[in-house]
Amino acid sequence: MNTIQSSTQERAPRAELTALAWGTILFVSAPQILLALLGRGVPEGPLGLDWLEWARVVVLAGLWAVTWVWPTVKPLRGFLLALLAFWVGALLIQPFVFDRAAWSNWMQQASWGIWLVADRLEERLILVALMALTLIGSGIGRRELFLVRGNPSAPAQPSRLHLLKESTPWNRVARGWLPYYVAIAVIVLGIQIRPDLSQISRALIFLPAVVIAAAINAFAEEFMFRSMVLARLGPVLGPRQAIWMAAGLFGLMHYFGWPGGPIGVLLNVYLGWWAAKSMIETRGFVWAFSLHFLGDVIIYAFLAMSA
Repeated sequence: MNTIQSSTQERAPRAELTALAWGTILFVSAPQILLALLGRGVPEGPLGLDWLEWARVVVLAGLWAVTWVWPTVKPLRGFLLALLAFWVGALLIQPFVFDRAAWSNWMQQASWGIWLVADRLEERLILVALMALTLIGSGIGRRELFLVRGNPSAPAQPSRLHLLKESTPWNRVARGWLPYYVAIAVIVLGIQIRPDLSQISRALIFLPAVVIAAAINAFAEEFMFRSMVLARLGPVLGPRQAIWMAAGLFGLMHYFGWPGGPIGVLLNVYLGWWAAKSMIETRGFVWAFSLHFLGDVIIYAFLAMSA
């Protein structure tokens, strides 16, 4: 009898934590999409409506405060703090630092390659730094964040989404998946960005900037949407839930990105699931970063041809 009661008590908080974590992810990512679909959103980015930005900050701050008085949701405190840091940075600190006449003038006068690298640093550096600061005193280090090489040839567990019926080394999975990944990325991004293929020489000229910008963006997004989510939610909700939550957040946050729209969400959810699963199973960053980096190289090369 005592065992049954104990099991029931353990499942209830877990369900509450799962519901709150999913609810928070949907709250910070979905409203802008719904508004855009209703013709009320701003299509050029997920930070387009001031009231919605403030609502995110206020609600996240409130939820974080609740974790100090409601023991059941205390395990989500670090996750909520990380999201709060992200949105505070996006709403308050980034504009304070970069919405200056001197910076805008310099960006307008810079070459496209310098502009691209500076734009990625502008969009990512402060957010990564703020989210990293939330780790102080948490006991979470590089290994818990999967910011290590790990074992790139560790076995990938069977999965229908991987079309794997038996364990297969991750290096073989990555090599087998690579041609399909590149083909799909080229087709979808080609349709959405519409690069001028006659300008391929321009992409080659700016290739160093494309590579640097891709590395910056891939690392930053893997840290923000993968490492932080897995490190914060994995020990609380288990790796399976954490993988899907990382995938969902990553996909929804890219509705206005490249690739974007409903197709972009689906593709990025799958990429997010693939990358998160690779991190968990290899205990490292290699495959997640490598595939993300390659995709960003394609994006920025196409943008160079369409600039």
